[in-house]
This record gives sequence, C-alpha cells and structure tokens, in this order.
Amino acid sequence: MVLAGIKIILTSMIDVVFQFWPAIISVLLISGISCAAGEPLLKELRLITGIAIIVSGVAGLLTSLYHASDPQHNLLVRDIVAFSLISLAAPVLTDRTARLLVRSITFIRFIVPAFAGLLLLSTSPLILLLVHCSSGDCL
Repeated sequence: MVLAGIKIILTSMIDVVFQFWPAIISVLLISGISCAAGEPLLKELRLITGIAIIVSGVAGLLTSLYHASDPQHNLLVRDIVAFSLISLAAPVLTDRTARLLVRSITFIRFIVPAFAGLLLLSTSPLILLLVHCSSGDCL
C-alpha cells in the first residue's frame, strides 16, 4: 500500500518535470552552445541563447495556461506565474553558469551548466507545491 502511494507520487512528480520540456531543451541547447563555442564565440552567440531563454519562458507560460484551462488541474494565478518563472529561470541559470565557466575544459563547460539547470527543473514539483500552498488554504 505504501509502495503504491510512493509510485503515484513519483509518477506525478515526473509528469510535472516533463511539462517543462521546452526549458529542458533550452538548458541542453545553451549548455551545448557554450561547450562548443568557447570564449571568443560566446559573446557572439548571445542572440541564440537569448532566443532560447525567451522561447522557454513563452512555452512555459503557454503550457501553464493550457493546464489552467483544465479545471482538473486546479491552478491558481500564482501557480501559473511560478511555472513561467521556473521555465524562464532554468535557462538563465544555465547561461550564467556557462559564462562563469568559459575558461574551463570542455567537459566541465557542458556538464556543470546542464546539471545546474536540470537540478532546478527537477526540484520544480516541490517549488510549485510550496507556491501553491503558500496561502495556507491547503494545509
């Protein structure tokens, strides 16, 4: 019985994480660009990383608005804002981490920024739960 409950919780958490698929793609894209570009080209590729960040934020907003239209999800406005901010924050965190590690070896330039962005996205179910229950009405 307890294992069945844990399985349901983990399945729902994985579903929430995969709702951030545009942000996951943006994180991996930005990590790959920073890894391949190196220091001289990184400044020239700001446009590509900017576009990836904007697309991730807009896609996160559209995804959350799609779920808000379904009454089964029971989303509040603060849930939509949190979902959009997480979708926007993960690629920004990845980009800033990649810029800090621009003089590192290639492996580090890819792994550390990707790990930072994906770690933020993997903790998103807990962040969304805290935001949703912040008013105290579900405690």
